[in-house]
Amino acid sequence: MSSVFFPPAAVFCLIILALAAPAAVWSQPPGRGRQAALIERGLKLMDEGRYREAANLLEEAWENDPADASLAENLAICLLDGRKDEAGAFRLMREAILLGGKASVNVDHIHEKAMLSGGVVSDTCKGRLSFQKSRLSFVSSQRDHSFSLAFNEVKEFRRNRMLGSGQGGFRIETVQGRKLNLCPSDWSDRTTELIFRLWNLVTKE
Repeated sequence: MSSVFFPPAAVFCLIILALAAPAAVWSQPPGRGRQAALIERGLKLMDEGRYREAANLLEEAWENDPADASLAENLAICLLDGRKDEAGAFRLMREAILLGGKASVNVDHIHEKAMLSGGVVSDTCKGRLSFQKSRLSFVSSQRDHSFSLAFNEVKEFRRNRMLGSGQGGFRIETVQGRKLNLCPSDWSDRTTELIFRLWNLVTKE
């Protein structure tokens, strides 16, 4: 079997290239493969309710691509539910809308026969309330409770004086007379204040 002979100078050049290659690879910006992995893992953690952990991954992904409306939407949810960072969440929600996407908040839909004495809510389904430039929508864990409304279909968007009162409860009434009682998933008045800021943002811009 014949062997290949490399002159000493050629061997030296090959060694230098081999040593330099790893540094060149690591100096490159994050690849799309890593970006996709960050987002995939972050969304999986969100599905598991591990919002604080998901925020760490999605923040890195957002730094890599601050023009991804869907990424801004999901990171905002993580900041709100995982870190209770209303200010940071609202900034990202606004950004998501400006990018042509939507801003979403996890909420509970309070069913019609859900109130016990003292205004305590006992019967709900979970879902996500989303605000876009022209629509308000709710995707529920019970499909038949979901809705999507143009702004001119909304007659009233206000705090609830009875059902869910003191738990961040609010009501959406349609021009057709449908009454939708909701509250944020953390049953917090502070989150409801953020929800009303979003409503004002999308309806007044």
